Amino acid sequence: MVNTSCEATYAIIQVNRYILRLLAVAFVFGSIPSYLSVEPSYSILLSAGLIASDTNSSEAFFKSCDAKLNPKDYKGAISDCTEAIRIDPNNVNAYNNRGYAKSFYLTDYRGAIADFTEAIRIDPNNARAYSSRGFVKYYHLKDYRGAIADYTEAIRLKPKDDSAYSRRADAKRELGDKYGAIADITEAIRLNPKDNYLYIFRIRLKEELKDYRGLIADYTELIRLKPKDDYAYSGRADANSKLGDYKSVIADYNEVIRLKPKDVNAYYNRGFAKSKLGDKYGAIADFTEIIRINPKNAMAYYWRGDTKFELGDKQGALRDVREAARLLQQQGDTFIYESTQDLIRKIENLR
Repeated sequence: MVNTSCEATYAIIQVNRYILRLLAVAFVFGSIPSYLSVEPSYSILLSAGLIASDTNSSEAFFKSCDAKLNPKDYKGAISDCTEAIRIDPNNVNAYNNRGYAKSFYLTDYRGAIADFTEAIRIDPNNARAYSSRGFVKYYHLKDYRGAIADYTEAIRLKPKDDSAYSRRADAKRELGDKYGAIADITEAIRLNPKDNYLYIFRIRLKEELKDYRGLIADYTELIRLKPKDDYAYSGRADANSKLGDYKSVIADYNEVIRLKPKDVNAYYNRGFAKSKLGDKYGAIADFTEIIRINPKNAMAYYWRGDTKFELGDKQGALRDVREAARLLQQQGDTFIYESTQDLIRKIENLR
């Protein structure tokens, strides 16, 4: 039934004026400019009786709020969610969305927590509200214990939510509970085994714990997921280096170089690994390749000279180390320049 009040009549006139304005613009310009192609506000439509004044209209405002979050119209989203809550104070989704918008747009973190808390009061089984409140507590308020409590409740309500486990792991890490964090990330990986970022998170934790075998296992899984990821090969090579497995180091850097033929660090590290295994000529070949890629790389000259010195090639060593010294002086690196001078004196004193 059409609302016959003065307010409704005014609202209908406003809608009609809006339509006539768009038609006039279309007549003059041949089309409607995108910045004018907007709908009249929900409040006008509501007053005009064109949408129902009940909980369904609360849902309509919520849907409008939800749609505005994607283009990041947080101000508009807050306005629509607030209207949805005014019409239906038990609209849990509106509280959740308004809390989200408050935390991102207004940086009103206490206000966001209040909205999530109200959503939980209305629906104590709302896992999203617990997760969202935990997120604000962790990332914005640094309340790590509070965040863990909220994520624990979210996991109880939604035990297959890998994101709740990974975020709880974040909070545990901040409190120094690295093993607890690893346990949570491991569960997140079990639930979502194809998410390579979860492996990267666990890798960071294992690096802090110096768990090199665990690192090798995770890098291997990353390689399985992304076989063209040079980062995973480099990481595994570094972990193998810590364990003294230089053959595996060389194998991984072979793969890095295949994927990135101009990766200077890969040549350096493969050269060092070859040297550790007694393959001095192989190391020299890698340092020479670095010089080919970048003729001004002073350290490649330095290490090639040092390796030649180990092989007894005094003249070749002097040429390389002097070139390294010249480049370092030119580049203003006085600290390493002094190291080259020490090596030059050592070579010159060789009988």
